[in-house]
Amino acid sequence: MAFSSFWRFCAIAVSTLATSTLSLQEPNMSPLSFEGFEGVQLRVGSAAWAQRSGGRAGGGSFRSSPSRPSSPSRSTTPSRPTSPSRPSYGGGGPVVVPVPVGPPPVYYPNGGYRTAPYPTTTVTHDGSGWIVGLVILLLLGSVGMPIVLAFMRALGRGAGGATGSNELDNDSFTISKVQVALLAQARHIQTELNQLADVLDTGTAQGLTQLMQESILSLLRSPENWSHALVSSETVKGFDKADTLFSKLSVAERSKYTVETLTNVGGRKLSKAFNPNAEQGPASYIVVTLLVGTAHDRPIFEPIHSVQELQQALQKLASIPSEYLKVFEVIWTPQNAGDTLTYDELLAQYPDMVQL
Repeated sequence: MAFSSFWRFCAIAVSTLATSTLSLQEPNMSPLSFEGFEGVQLRVGSAAWAQRSGGRAGGGSFRSSPSRPSSPSRSTTPSRPTSPSRPSYGGGGPVVVPVPVGPPPVYYPNGGYRTAPYPTTTVTHDGSGWIVGLVILLLLGSVGMPIVLAFMRALGRGAGGATGSNELDNDSFTISKVQVALLAQARHIQTELNQLADVLDTGTAQGLTQLMQESILSLLRSPENWSHALVSSETVKGFDKADTLFSKLSVAERSKYTVETLTNVGGRKLSKAFNPNAEQGPASYIVVTLLVGTAHDRPIFEPIHSVQELQQALQKLASIPSEYLKVFEVIWTPQNAGDTLTYDELLAQYPDMVQL
């Protein structure tokens, strides 16, 4: 019994000594430094804070339509009615109007001259004429009415919507987005968009239309490099709602890169220096976004799921009349030739795009 108490006393003494000599330190849980997790922290930080360049070019306004042809000026002085021209018969004498007379008199040997009566024609009715007239009227109506209606519709469109509302005059607008991700082999897209932003005057209707068409042509020339796409279209009523929706889409796309290294908006150009991160992964993708505001009073695009549907959407966008184009922007990233966009970044920042 005494031996057991001795060992218990020794165990207590040893544990007390160990406790007094050891000091437990609480690990540093600072959000900027995790002891033992530095590799994970560095990988997450590089993905979340990757520096990437972007370009933007465009212009226009929903409240004005500089691309529409101006209507001819009207004189404010009322014009005096002109009398219809009278035919000239040479000379200032009286005008002789021939008056029809009856047939000439005929000479009879025993009775002198006598006037022959006018010839008369006797028409008899059997009661079936109204049926024939009704049939003819129905035939003329069935054949002629469609022609007349088609002519009236064409006349209404040509006269600015006399038979219906004109899309160019109402306050309904359609904002569309066509977004394409291309493989990094299509580096020429960056060069072409950079040149367009540097040369064109986006403050004019002609320059804005040319920017849209040339940007679309650059995309149409590289269908083999298309990998992902997104097409959307929404119609709103009112200038303020159109401006708000377009600005919302533009800001959302511009926030996906950190430095806007080249801009040409409304004819005002700006460029910034950019130093690509040499430790980034290899370049994989280039994303080009087309934002278009038009005078259409209904959406002009449906969601797409194939290369053929994307090609049709781009061709339809390029064929929009210049008078319908209100606002346009092309946004592309990366803008710098040495910058990269990896596959992981594409999935993280463009999750709604559909793989083609």
